Amino acid sequence: MASSDEKTVKLAWEDATSIPQPFVDQLHIRVVQGNYYLTFGQLNLPVFDGEPPEDFVARIHPVARMVVPAPEMERMLEALRRINVSAKGG
Repeated sequence: MASSDEKTVKLAWEDATSIPQPFVDQLHIRVVQGNYYLTFGQLNLPVFDGEPPEDFVARIHPVARMVVPAPEMERMLEALRRINVSAKGG
């Protein structure tokens, strides 16, 4: 039961069109003390003439890093599941 001091606050997203939208094709996730650390990156492989050198290591360029608390991650995952099913026509 909510106390008489609690208030409901409406949330509204501000315009996000000015935020860069880089393409990412790599994701690294760590969980530390209930928080999900998401690091998004881009992999740009060089073109080789033949086989790459044996000691070659492909580098991933980090693009963004976010920390998401566990309850919000659950909400995000559920939203992604719904969107994925809808996008597949289900």
